[in-house]
Order: sequence, then C-alpha cells, then structure tokens
Amino acid sequence: MSKKINNKRILLLEQDVEFRNSLTRVLMRGAFDVFQAGTFDEALDYLKNMHPMLMLFGFEKPTSENLYKVRTLIERFDKMPIVLITTFEQTELSEDIKNREHIHILNKPVKKDHLIRTLEKLTLQQFT
Repeated sequence: MSKKINNKRILLLEQDVEFRNSLTRVLMRGAFDVFQAGTFDEALDYLKNMHPMLMLFGFEKPTSENLYKVRTLIERFDKMPIVLITTFEQTELSEDIKNREHIHILNKPVKKDHLIRTLEKLTLQQFT
C-alpha cells in the first residue's frame, strides 16, 4: 500500500485496521510515503531494513506492554522521532518517555490538518 513520494517515508503502527487505513489515506494526501504495520513485530522488521523519517504509533492505553514497546523503540532508534497517537493523558506516561526529545504526543481524536502540520514540521527538521 506504499508508494514513494518526496522521500518522506513514515511507519504507521496501528492495530485498528480501519483507523490505520484512514490515517494512511490522510497521510498519502499529505505527500507522505506510508508503510503500515499492524503489529509491533511487523514494525520492528520494517525498521531493521528501512529507514523511515519518523514513526506514528497508535495505542489506546498506557499498559505495561505498550510502555515497554515505546521504550524498546527509544532504545533501538533513539534519533527517530516517534509520534504517539493515543487517548490517554501525558500525565499517565512515565517521565522517561514523555520527556524525551524525539517523543511527540497527539491525543485522539487527531484533527487531520494538525497531524499533517506536526509531521511536516518533524520531517523538515530531519533535513536541517
């Protein structure tokens, strides 16, 4: 489902198929090259072989499993911006995650234009 546009490659990790497909359409209209992952393992496989400019990671709750996944991404890919799309509050995140320079948090529901502006800003920073 991915096609190369402007070299703005992003990885979208979202378990909900409908939301993932909807986000992908929005992002592709915003001139992003999107690779979709439905599982954390699928995302890790992609990250080992490709070099996206950033990653969108959607999850509902700050479960210990989800927080472990975020920490794993931070450790393995410490320079890659990670945008968390979630329904929980920043106060529910541990300090080691929410205070990271490359972690950005957007609360659901995310407005399309806000999402695109955030991602454009982050991808532009990659070139400077």
